[in-house]
Amino acid sequence: MRLYLSSGSTHIEIEGKALDKKDTFRAYIKEGKLVHFTFSSEEGAIALDMSIDLKELEKEREVFEDIPLSGEFEITAFPSDFKLPKA
Repeated sequence: MRLYLSSGSTHIEIEGKALDKKDTFRAYIKEGKLVHFTFSSEEGAIALDMSIDLKELEKEREVFEDIPLSGEFEITAFPSDFKLPKA
């Protein structure tokens, strides 16, 4: 799946909620780079800090190898003035 966004904001938050289970994820994008990603499920949570240019995201798949993302998700993307979660 590819998601292209155009927004007046340089900070974008993407939220995904699984349709058939309790899995959720959040991706935090700042100035065209994925800077933080969180995933939670009934089994636990994973949080990753990173700095990956969205144009290079396809090449950086190994970053997500340990994240058990599967199934269908409802995706919401919105401009955000987010503050990254504290570890």
